[in-house]
Amino acid sequence: MKFKKVFLCLMSLLLIFSTVVLGEEINKIEVIEKSIEENTDKYEIKVKYPIIQGGEKEITDKINKTIEDYTLSWINDIKLLGEEYSKEYEKAGKEMPKMEAYSLFEAFNTDEVISLPVSYYQYTGGAHGLTTKVSYNYNLKTGKELKLKDLFKKGFDYKCIIDKKVKEDIEKEKELYFDNGALFKGVNENQAYYLNRDGIIVYFQQYEIAPYSSGIREFKIPYGEFEEGLIYKLGN
Repeated sequence: MKFKKVFLCLMSLLLIFSTVVLGEEINKIEVIEKSIEENTDKYEIKVKYPIIQGGEKEITDKINKTIEDYTLSWINDIKLLGEEYSKEYEKAGKEMPKMEAYSLFEAFNTDEVISLPVSYYQYTGGAHGLTTKVSYNYNLKTGKELKLKDLFKKGFDYKCIIDKKVKEDIEKEKELYFDNGALFKGVNENQAYYLNRDGIIVYFQQYEIAPYSSGIREFKIPYGEFEEGLIYKLGN
């Protein structure tokens, strides 16, 4: 499958990048890679997800459990689907396509905040697979999960800044979006996002504002755009 090859190529590149980042100990926090690989006649699983070492153990254990619980549940769902489909295909006298599950992740942290976006790809039959991005964003001091609004001082109009950037980027490539981008109505407090060294990246899942062929749409807003509105020191 062409998409699978592209996904695996991207995985390799990001893992090379991650190896450099994960090998560094930043503020006594280190993110390591945990792998799960299984290959049967019904499914192939090559999953890599982040585990935090160091910091406040009670807090990092809680974050690790959240990530691991989601990942293992996702894998289990694909396995169960494989068993279910296997019976249906056998009854129909047809050969079942092998289920596939792959994942990759990135990591960014400061002494107060950690952001771990994980991309989960699954193929369960049909014309193509589906990728879902899940971002684990936490305050390392309190263990609180950070929504987008939690990054900013009370009363700061971060939505206006982000909306402006998203609309500008959509306008440059309107043909990639449903209704030329008309589905985007603005970000909300539960907007999906992650952080890296350069800025805040808000994103939209496949089919959310654009067709499958356009992939997950991401929009980066440099930290400098928010000036004094940020609660945390995130940029250089």
